[in-house]
Order: sequence, then C-alpha cells, then structure tokens
Amino acid sequence: MNHTSIYKQAKEILTILPERYQRVLSLRFGIDEKPHTLEGIGKRYGITRERVRQIIVKGFYDILHAPAKERLAPLIGWVEEKMTEEGTVVPEDWFLEKYGRDKQGGLFFILHIGPKFRHRAGDARFTHRWYMDEIVHQKALQELVTLEKHLEKKKAMIPEKELLAFLSHPHFIRISKRVMKSVLGHYGLSHWPEVFPRGIKDKAYVVLLARQKPLHFSEIASGINELVPGKRKALRQTVHNELIKDPRFVLVGRGTYALRTWGYKEGTVADILYALLSEAKRPLEKKEVIDLVLGERMVQPNTIILNLNEHKGIVRLPDGRYTIKESF
Repeated sequence: MNHTSIYKQAKEILTILPERYQRVLSLRFGIDEKPHTLEGIGKRYGITRERVRQIIVKGFYDILHAPAKERLAPLIGWVEEKMTEEGTVVPEDWFLEKYGRDKQGGLFFILHIGPKFRHRAGDARFTHRWYMDEIVHQKALQELVTLEKHLEKKKAMIPEKELLAFLSHPHFIRISKRVMKSVLGHYGLSHWPEVFPRGIKDKAYVVLLARQKPLHFSEIASGINELVPGKRKALRQTVHNELIKDPRFVLVGRGTYALRTWGYKEGTVADILYALLSEAKRPLEKKEVIDLVLGERMVQPNTIILNLNEHKGIVRLPDGRYTIKESF
C-alpha cells in the first residue's frame, strides 16, 4: 500500500455515489485538487454551506452502508498502522505530506471516513492533529505542556536525551508549536532566537553558538547561508551592519565578533587593559597582561604593548610589572 494506491482506491470507492455527491466529496477532501471549504463548494454549486455538509454526511453514510465498504477496511487498516508507527498522535500536515505525498486527497478522505480516526483543530500551542485514542491524546498534550514549562524555567535549550525524559513517545513533539528542534540539534521554545531565528541578527547568533568561537563577519555571513539559509542570501556588509547594532555581540578584533555571554568585554584595547589591571588588584607581569588581553581581543601582542606603554592611567613599576595609577 502506498500513497498512489490509497488515492486510486479512494477515488474508486466514491464512484458508488451519485455524480453530484462524488464532485462535492472530491472537492472537500482534495481528491484531484486542493481541498475546498464548505463555503467555497457551496458558492460553486449555488447551495448553502449547510447543504454541502449534509451531502458529505449522506455520502459517508451511503459508503459505510454499501457493499463497497469492504474495500475501505484495508485502507483504514494501513492508515491505522502508519499512525501507530508515528506515535498515534500525528500532526495533520506532516502526516499528509509523508504518507500522501502528491496524492494527499485520498489519505485525507480515509482519515475523515475511518471511524477510529479523531481530529482536533490546532491552536496557539498545538497543530491540527489526528489520533485514535483520547487518553493517549490528552497524555501527549499534558506532557508537552510540562516540557514547555521546564524550558521556560531552565531558559536554555536541551538535548534530545533530556527531551525524552518528558515524553512517553518522542514523536509527540511534532504536534507542538511552542517547542521545536533548532538547527543546532537541541530543543527549545519556538520564540527563542536560537531555535527559530527570524532575522540576520538572530541567524548570526545561531552561527556563533554553533561555532563556539569568535568569527569574522564574512565567516558569519557564510555560516548563515550554510546553516540557516533564507530566501535571500546573507551579504557580508549587511551582517556587519547588524552585528554592530546588537548588544549580544562584541567586536573583539578587526571585523571579528564574539558573543557577550562568553565573557568578552566591550571597549578599545586601552579600555580592556585598564579594566583588567583594575580587576587584578595587584601589579601584573607584561606576559600576564598580554595573555589576559588576548583572552578578550584578537589583536597582535605589539598592539597590546603599545597601548600598555601609552595609556595615561597605567604605570610601569621599577620591577617591570604594570598597575594602574592611583590618582588616575
């Protein structure tokens, strides 16, 4: 059994109905074209929305009480099998796409006529979905709500292993609109930028999280086009302009950016020198100073030494160590 045979057999079963009923059901479930609304079908044939609904109900009744209903059994059984394999609670669009492919109308028809299949409309938290057992369905919803609350409290993405501790079936995650898998492979809330990046700045944030090291803006642009591509290619200069304006990023070298959460300080090399010596609470050897600054900025050691010797607030002691001037 496959999507083509489902389509062909569903279409053949409809032939037991009067021609007008065939057309209405075919349009409603998208047997040969996209599914139509009750209102759309009513306008096409000059009848009310309620009359369209009545035709569909009567069509189902006639099919289920005719000898042809025997042909439905293997189709319904196949759909039950696939739904069970996918966790018994499945998102409508995803299920139709995977098992209906380019002939989704046949599968859509079987889902509606199969007596075991139940449908629930989507909302802000969950997608449109199909299931066979109300208890399992409610369990899936509750587990996803608990998972969502855990993420809100933790405020950080979690690996799949931690996700599975909350769900009795891993595929339940497919019906959630609020918990999603990021391009980094971990799970988080859909409004988090690292999970669902909506612009250049968010995408740059994802790239730096993925690489876990400072990157030149040209490397970030390339990473965006590779990891989180959009309709338009990310341009280097656009990326640079966006990074400058966002407080999540710190310029740590010529065109090189890091995430502020990594502990990098903002400011010039001179600013960094003074801040580090102030925090040290003791004079530092030249090598100590250079190593500390290189941990904050991607610059040449000579640049550090030049700023160290020219900074008005820093003094070199007789023993060669550096500290800040008390009166500065």
